[in-house]
Amino acid sequence: MDSIIKDMRTFGGATTRKSLQQLGHSKRALKAAVDGGLLIRVTRSWVALPDTSPRVIAALSAHGVVGGATALESLEYGSKTPAKPG
Repeated sequence: MDSIIKDMRTFGGATTRKSLQQLGHSKRALKAAVDGGLLIRVTRSWVALPDTSPRVIAALSAHGVVGGATALESLEYGSKTPAKPG
């Protein structure tokens, strides 16, 4: 299970099941990770770590795209993004 978490971190905390399967994680291992609370099922094909930004999870849940400051935040650059003016 540690390798799933490590691979999830390389994707910024959220990725598709297919991406994880291409890295060698079985469907059974992914299901066990979700059932055990190590991963959150965001959509049918997307999973995320529990500490993934709620903004990232909301975007993926709505079948949107993660971009801009939210994308930087998911890659742990959030503290370096400028504050919104006003």
